[in-house]
Amino acid sequence: MESPIVQAIMNHAGKGILLSLLAVIIMAAGVSRFDFDDDARNNFPPDDPFFLKYSEIENEYGQIDSALMLLSAKDGSIFTRKHLQSVAWLTEKSWELPHSRRVDSIANYQHTYSDDDELIVEAVLEAPADLTDKQIAEYRDIFVNEPTLVNRLVNRGGSDAIVNVMFNLSPESRKKDEIEIDQAVRALVAELQVKNPGLDVYLNGRVINNTAVAGGAYDDIKSVIPVMYLIIYGLLAILLRSLVAVVGVYLLTVMSVVACLGLSSWFGITISLLSLTSINVIITVSMAHCVHILVNFLQTYRTGVDKKEALMSSLLINVKPIFLTSLTTAIGFLSMNFSEMPTAQDLGNITAIGVVIVFVLSLSFLPGYLLLLPINRKASGGNHYAQWMDRFADIVIARKGSIFLVVLAVSVLLLALAPRNIINDRFTETIKAPHEFRTSTDYLDQEFGGLYTIEYSLKADGPGGISDPQYLQHLDDFTEFLRAQPDATQVQSYTDIIKRLNQNMHNDDPAFYRIPESRELAAQYLLLYEMSLPYGLDMDLSINSDKSATRLIVGYPTLDSRDVFRHEHDNAQWLEKNAPSSMYHPGASLSVTWAHLGGRAMVSSIEGALLALFTISVVLAFALRSAKFGLISMIPNLLPAGIGFGIWALYIGELGMAHMTILGITIGIVVDDTVHFLSKYLHAQRLGKSTEDAVRFAFHSVGPALWITTLVLVAGFLMMSTSSFRPNSDLGLMAAVILVAALVLDFLLLPPLLMFIDRKTNKAPVVAAEAQ
Repeated sequence: MESPIVQAIMNHAGKGILLSLLAVIIMAAGVSRFDFDDDARNNFPPDDPFFLKYSEIENEYGQIDSALMLLSAKDGSIFTRKHLQSVAWLTEKSWELPHSRRVDSIANYQHTYSDDDELIVEAVLEAPADLTDKQIAEYRDIFVNEPTLVNRLVNRGGSDAIVNVMFNLSPESRKKDEIEIDQAVRALVAELQVKNPGLDVYLNGRVINNTAVAGGAYDDIKSVIPVMYLIIYGLLAILLRSLVAVVGVYLLTVMSVVACLGLSSWFGITISLLSLTSINVIITVSMAHCVHILVNFLQTYRTGVDKKEALMSSLLINVKPIFLTSLTTAIGFLSMNFSEMPTAQDLGNITAIGVVIVFVLSLSFLPGYLLLLPINRKASGGNHYAQWMDRFADIVIARKGSIFLVVLAVSVLLLALAPRNIINDRFTETIKAPHEFRTSTDYLDQEFGGLYTIEYSLKADGPGGISDPQYLQHLDDFTEFLRAQPDATQVQSYTDIIKRLNQNMHNDDPAFYRIPESRELAAQYLLLYEMSLPYGLDMDLSINSDKSATRLIVGYPTLDSRDVFRHEHDNAQWLEKNAPSSMYHPGASLSVTWAHLGGRAMVSSIEGALLALFTISVVLAFALRSAKFGLISMIPNLLPAGIGFGIWALYIGELGMAHMTILGITIGIVVDDTVHFLSKYLHAQRLGKSTEDAVRFAFHSVGPALWITTLVLVAGFLMMSTSSFRPNSDLGLMAAVILVAALVLDFLLLPPLLMFIDRKTNKAPVVAAEAQ
């Protein structure tokens, strides 16, 4: 049996190593251009209508890039002299944080009141040491009932207070600046807790969130991922009984990853947290290729056959399946370009590049490596695996009917459960408990809410129009509608300020806590108030520059995606029915954008994966020279993901962003299993074997490699599922389930299916070249 390709590989094995090393060095040089950006905004497509709407609000009023320090009094009240002094000290020190532009807290809150018809605007809690106990108690009652403060800077129970710091961040240095701010905030908090051990401090806010999410991914890279691959390579060494072979696999995977990242950098692709997942995929694909070559090589070599002949024998039956697997896997990942997320598109393109590199190195570096280094011939185990597969094949053949029906019934049942999953990506749960940031997030959600927001830019009738009483009344009605929602925890509205000013200007008479009677009065009150505000505490976050629109923010506790959609719809519908058309705004925020993107991204990824699987089946039909087997391949290629989602629906039932990429990530191994089994089956048939014997041959030749690959990868992915970073955790668990399902189907469903459909017991042998 000969093959020009295999012959060329064997004849030029030494050159193959040198050329592959040279190519890797050239590609790896691109790492000098490596660009990593973990900004969550990179996940949104440039033309995303919801992100564009939110960007308009940020451009008009400014971004809310903040670090939030929640101070919780262990004695149950933040309104004690000592605790208020701590709040005041932290407020003052926060102005010194890097890139700080605004600090808000109860210590510098600009309280307004009337004194002999004069408007007084002052921070009454700025110097707590000067206050009497009675004054502190009075201010407590005022602050916990003030709409602009409650659940924003102080909780209703008066036990907790927030110091919220906003920053000026430039896009060019955002990541570096956020890390600098995070470190400075933590140092400041540590100093505070030394001064006042009676306070628990919880950190949150967008800046802290960004560094925590990135930190969770980095922690995995430093801890979980290394252990994952230690398990993988350790198991591989035990199962293959050859340290030299495992070192070869390791070297090939490292070369593949470095070359892929370098070449991607040459192409100008920016690496994100999501596209970093490509490293895991490249390693799994490279491992699968290597295991197939190594298992067949070691089985033959340990029977006493010459090393070169054993390697040639392995390559003869693996070159075509490896090529097909690489081609189909690349197709699968290129299908991720159908995704609406730019980072998912990058993941697909980077991984497709990596798959091609792995294929080339598997046939250039690995053969030369195996021929160059000594391999232990005496190690046992490999042939036992083949013998186990022989016995297993006999059982499957003898009981093919019952096995087929049981596996098919269970598969259909689980597949029917898959649609019960709902897309529900709660970004506040990206980090799993009991991680410090998750503890902080849960506590903030419990005491304040407001982690999910919907923002509105409500336009008035031209410059200065926000002082028009009719506009203000519509704005106030909308504010009250939002506050009446059971799960709305806070509403930040300009009407709270203007109504309070109207009351102040009428000698603090509660009867005048209402909209001013005329546009002129409202404009005068606003001007007087703005002139009284200290530096850094202006109204720019709430009112645009020409006073033609105001920003309203409604906050909710952590919401399911469907609840985000419900509030978005109900709020917009209220505006449409009850406010002038000029005031209408659909609502926008990162919460809204994430919720919509999750649904669209999941649908587009499923559509892309289905198209990829169809394309893969067509490719296999041509490659295997059989439309029938191309169609048959769709069953074990499609079902594993469906079964995985069915099991997920049974136990969890919610899908997030991590699941959007799961089809592309697992498709390589799923198709790999099917391609190798079908290739070996057809190889045997074309040599004249009966259907049953062809099944036995497939089990004997490829069975060990399939279960070894699956066992090793499942163990690794299960380790990954222990991560505190939920996207990695969910990915690891779901990938493990799908890979097990793929192996079960290839061992228990595909063989009986082949025997039922392909009933011919004898086939004329064909020339060996065809088998390749």
